[in-house]
Amino acid sequence: MNQHKVNTELHVKTALRGLYLTKDEAELLLREEMSKGRIPLGSITARCMFEPTKDSRGGSNCKLGRTPLWENELHPKSGKVLRSEFLDWVEKLIDSGHKFQKAGRSSSR
Repeated sequence: MNQHKVNTELHVKTALRGLYLTKDEAELLLREEMSKGRIPLGSITARCMFEPTKDSRGGSNCKLGRTPLWENELHPKSGKVLRSEFLDWVEKLIDSGHKFQKAGRSSSR
């Protein structure tokens, strides 16, 4: 699926639903989008939004920032974040996951 189509689909979902997401709603949406993007739900890429993950130096980081990203990068207000901002982060995670998968396939050849 091309990136423009993914962006368009995610933003259409934003327009059809509420402006803000609770953590529970965001977790469900993240799982759904990771599955669609073929990112394993047990991967660091999928887990780092809501769980602290460790980098190679033992810090709570992933390629996109300090984990969990929900608290450290999105900064929820009253337990909610803007749906569009969350979906932008989901896109970044999926892109990162695809790059990691592509790099893994290249190195195994």
